[in-house]
Amino acid sequence: MTYSILGRDPFTGEVGGAVQSAWFSSGAVLWVEAGVGAVASQAIGERAFGHLGLEMMAAGTPPVRVLAALVAGDDSPTVRQIGALDLASPPSAFTGSDCVPEADHLVGLDCVAQANMMANPGVPQAMVATFETARGDLQSRLLAALDAAQAMGGDFRGMQSAGLVVRTGSRGTPPWASAVVNLRVEDHAEPLAELRRLSDLTRGYRQANVSLERLAAGDTAGAIEAARALGSAVTNDSNVSMRLGLALAAAGEDEGIAILTGLVSQSPKWLSYVKAVCLRYAIDTEPILKRLA
Repeated sequence: MTYSILGRDPFTGEVGGAVQSAWFSSGAVLWVEAGVGAVASQAIGERAFGHLGLEMMAAGTPPVRVLAALVAGDDSPTVRQIGALDLASPPSAFTGSDCVPEADHLVGLDCVAQANMMANPGVPQAMVATFETARGDLQSRLLAALDAAQAMGGDFRGMQSAGLVVRTGSRGTPPWASAVVNLRVEDHAEPLAELRRLSDLTRGYRQANVSLERLAAGDTAGAIEAARALGSAVTNDSNVSMRLGLALAAAGEDEGIAILTGLVSQSPKWLSYVKAVCLRYAIDTEPILKRLA
């Protein structure tokens, strides 16, 4: 019912996975922990395998032994499909003999792909080949692998949901600090297109506070540059406009005052928001507020 891929970047230490299925909320099959690895538990999946697999890898058990232990302790292994990948050992995968065809998996150098209920054979092979030749960061390569799977025909029932998770950091980094991207498209006619759209937005919003950080450091030119770049990546967002307005106003530019005045005219609560943001980043608001009065 699913095609998925787990991947790692040995240069950045990022680890993650991506998935698509003609089933609601397929992102739930992915388990990723910074500094440890990733697990995908699918087909007639057992979600406990994700937690248990990460727990064993965190204790130093390599993926091949993790899967052997999970399968050995399972009462229905023939309907399971599991992939596991840590940060150093060869990845590993298992496909039970009763998984709905086409069902297969393939282990790559820094990735492992698994698929079942596919319209055509060769999906894991296409995913691994694409991941290993694609350019860009980990989330780009994972998305490219999903597109390759769908180009092969994907799930014979079609598409419904998708997920993408990438984490970074050392072991023990808390989930709220390790997420590079953590997206789930639970129910959508075009889940891969929506997942890519959200992934692109994530890249933009990841830079949302750079302009504020530069303002706090006294770099108004750099703040304006960062705010304009954010506006190019994330369009039609009042929160983004506020950041540009603040950066320009701090530099004494009338354009910034016009942007902020326009927001305040929509709702005076924007003024409170500006004050709160400036308080958080220790930005002096007095010169700006005087011109807004």
